[in-house]
Amino acid sequence: MVDGLLASALMAVVGPQVRVESGTLEGALDGELRTFKGVPFAAPPVGDLRWREPQPPLPWTGVRSATEFGSRPMQLPVFGDMVWRSPGMSEDCLYLN
Repeated sequence: MVDGLLASALMAVVGPQVRVESGTLEGALDGELRTFKGVPFAAPPVGDLRWREPQPPLPWTGVRSATEFGSRPMQLPVFGDMVWRSPGMSEDCLYLN
């Protein structure tokens, strides 16, 4: 019985998971919606990749958290709409939010 309770508690903490080409993502539940944020759709455009065509995202091992927005691109804040949603500005900004 204790094992069953522990398994139930662990399952309640784990969000929905989906397998994509680069690895496994774990999102979150928002009511009846499954959300996945900060999903990389290309390799970070830094170093030798700066100012070049996007390259496939780098694969990862294990389960990658997709519960937070990715970084916003380098730009002057105009309306401030992303300020509260993303962690900050970065050249590493090619994410689906």
